[in-house]
Amino acid sequence: MSKPVLFAIIACLVGGAAFGFLTSTPDAAGEAASRSDRWDTPKTPIDYSQSASRFRQALITASMFPEPRTPFVDEALIEKETAIAEAEGPPFPQILSVARIDGIYTAQVRRADGKLVNATVGDQFEGGWQVLEVSMNHLSAERDGVTTTLTVSGPKPPEELDR
Repeated sequence: MSKPVLFAIIACLVGGAAFGFLTSTPDAAGEAASRSDRWDTPKTPIDYSQSASRFRQALITASMFPEPRTPFVDEALIEKETAIAEAEGPPFPQILSVARIDGIYTAQVRRADGKLVNATVGDQFEGGWQVLEVSMNHLSAERDGVTTTLTVSGPKPPEELDR
């Protein structure tokens, strides 16, 4: 290392030290000490090696952690929704996919027992559901004279694609 480079490094170090010394305030150390005095240090546990539950209780009472929020549960609403669901009967089986095979739309559905079946127009399912219509984007089914249309999501059929 050349002498001018070494001299420049030493000059920077000496200049930085002088600048720090000249810009410091005499009360800087006292200010840091006063901030540390405000820090609330919790008491250290004495000996909880034999009792995890005592240690847990000591942590909770030390108020280091906020109280956990318990979710609001409306028992009356849950009972009402359960009663409505039971009165309506089982829902239509889960629609997994729809395909057009030999010009006939067929929906693959999962029954309540987990079995996969193909559904076409006229098929009957548990709960009194009867399939009225199957297309690439919806399935219509009827139960007790009420028709329900279920939307099938997924890619568009070729005739609906922009070319």
